[in-house]
Amino acid sequence: MLPEAVDLAETRSEPARPVGRAHVLMVLGIVLVAAGYEIVVTNPVDHVRPAWLAATLGGPVVYIVGRIGLERVVFNRLSRRRLIGIAALAAVALPLAFTTPLIVATGALAVLLGMALADARQARDRPPEAPSPATTRPKRT
Repeated sequence: MLPEAVDLAETRSEPARPVGRAHVLMVLGIVLVAAGYEIVVTNPVDHVRPAWLAATLGGPVVYIVGRIGLERVVFNRLSRRRLIGIAALAAVALPLAFTTPLIVATGALAVLLGMALADARQARDRPPEAPSPATTRPKRT
């Protein structure tokens, strides 16, 4: 849908910077998630360290922030479900700080699974959404 949103934009270069930023954030989030899960694999039952908690919970947050930016460009909206997901990850951070990396990863998984299920429920029995960027140029006839 991104190419369609770029085609609809007033200028093709207008969405370039936010799209690039969104993709950088999503890739950075994936790298942090990979680091967090490497910690889980190597130290599953150790006491969680603050840096480990930041990687395991912060990775999904960074990815979601990037995804919010991409949705803003393509659909011109701010997804409430994404904001709730970020808030949920922040809310579970303190209690999970006193557990193990395996439990932290399980908590992150539960929040992300909840977001995915909410997205699937919203999309059920609906046609695919069409892109609607903030600024559109008139269609050529």
